[in-house]
Amino acid sequence: MHCIPTYLSKDSSYPYKNTSLGEVLQQKGINALWEERGTAIDTLVIHAISAIERTKTSPHDREEILSLFLEYEVSAHYLILRNGVCHALVPEEKKAWHCGKSIMPPPDNRHGVNAFSIGIELVGGEPGKPFTPAQYNSLVPLIKDICSRHSIQKILGHEDIAGSRAIKMGIRPDEKKDPGPNFNWKLLHGITSLLSQREDSIPL
Repeated sequence: MHCIPTYLSKDSSYPYKNTSLGEVLQQKGINALWEERGTAIDTLVIHAISAIERTKTSPHDREEILSLFLEYEVSAHYLILRNGVCHALVPEEKKAWHCGKSIMPPPDNRHGVNAFSIGIELVGGEPGKPFTPAQYNSLVPLIKDICSRHSIQKILGHEDIAGSRAIKMGIRPDEKKDPGPNFNWKLLHGITSLLSQREDSIPL
């Protein structure tokens, strides 16, 4: 699976100089939006992202989305645009900041899911904007590729690790609901038997 390297850093290879994104980087003084990883990767987390609260006219624009990452100082390993183009934002061997305060579903119950997971962001997913066939066509081979290189034990949604359960346990103040009802988990059947325990995604 080919993804365009788009690392969010200020090194010489940074591809978005002289853009609003580069200006945000400079203003914040951010060198990178990741940390060293000291734990083996065994989980894959799927997210949805939109800049609808920033702009009504171009909420799915790549620059708006990347600027959103920088504004909130969050990141993910991969970003899949509406047209299916995949950007590799953070090296897999690094810990991206995509889960926030989080806990794995029982009986696992590990906290701090960033430490052992890879995060994939899909642009869109808000009401009236289901994910596109092109996005699924990129997501499926990406997941296969990740699973071929890591001992992935679980594929989860952000909502599974940072949702209502995390709030009830006092782990986080806000509930994450992505990728939400617009994500078709059933399309992942046949790829892997590692899907999360969901009514709409029963493991094979």
